[in-house]
Amino acid sequence: MSRVSRYGLGVLLLALLAAPLAAQESKMMKDSAMKSGMMKDSMMKDSMSHGMMMDQMMMAPHGMFTGAHDHAVSGGYTIAEQNGRRMLVLGDDFSLDGAPDPYVVLSGSEMGSGAGTLNLGRLTRVKGASSYEIPAGTDLATYSSVLIWCKKYDVTLGRADLAAGGAMMHK
Repeated sequence: MSRVSRYGLGVLLLALLAAPLAAQESKMMKDSAMKSGMMKDSMMKDSMSHGMMMDQMMMAPHGMFTGAHDHAVSGGYTIAEQNGRRMLVLGDDFSLDGAPDPYVVLSGSEMGSGAGTLNLGRLTRVKGASSYEIPAGTDLATYSSVLIWCKKYDVTLGRADLAAGGAMMHK
């Protein structure tokens, strides 16, 4: 055989051997791209569901207290679901300087009694976290404030805006 025909035969053999390898490499690249796309889709879905959870958490009504009528009230509150009940939860940072008869009240005004108020109960501690059940059927959209109110002297001790959340109606 001449050099040219041996060379041609070698090229032909290389081409025959390389074709399946190239096809296999191409399939591997497609599979990798597909998996990558699926991973991106999965990551996108995870990100979106995490984002929705964050949005839902951020949408929950919450706020910070300020004092009223020469009283010092500070700290925050959140409205949360606990054991199937909607609760107003005062944070660990909550603090009241003291009063003889303090209550937690939802109000449509700055007043802690009368029309447009919902008394959630007597304040159980003047410092730290505590929870108060919001009765079923309460439409939180009808209230604009969370008050710490002294029943004995009918005076507001502190207030926080009732920041609107997602689902304000409690069934």
